[in-house]
Amino acid sequence: MEQKQQKRFMEGDWIRGKTRRGELVHGYLLETPSPHSKLSVKVVFSDNENVTGQVTRLDQKNVELLEDLTTRTEEELQDLIDLALATKDEEWFIKLSTELRENQNKQGQSLKGRGNYKHEFEKTNK
Repeated sequence: MEQKQQKRFMEGDWIRGKTRRGELVHGYLLETPSPHSKLSVKVVFSDNENVTGQVTRLDQKNVELLEDLTTRTEEELQDLIDLALATKDEEWFIKLSTELRENQNKQGQSLKGRGNYKHEFEKTNK
């Protein structure tokens, strides 16, 4: 018998699921849950208009994790990097810089002088 692998949910994940009342919902997680706890979900779409925009709690067994289909352009990434620098969010800066580098490597481009993200972040935020 095949065992079902436990889903790993993280804050910000997009999900699709059903409430106890059978309402279909799409939304994102407001926090990283502990295993077996209910998920706190901000509903952005539902077949019940009264649920849309609300926060609801869903059983993990009734939820499907949606694949991240976000593809950002180089210009969008550079704007987000500027925002990360302005807000002094080092973790986000490193994540975005890594994504930009990966995208540019796929396109045969390079980030000149941007090998040390931590150094770049500290230099910009002095």
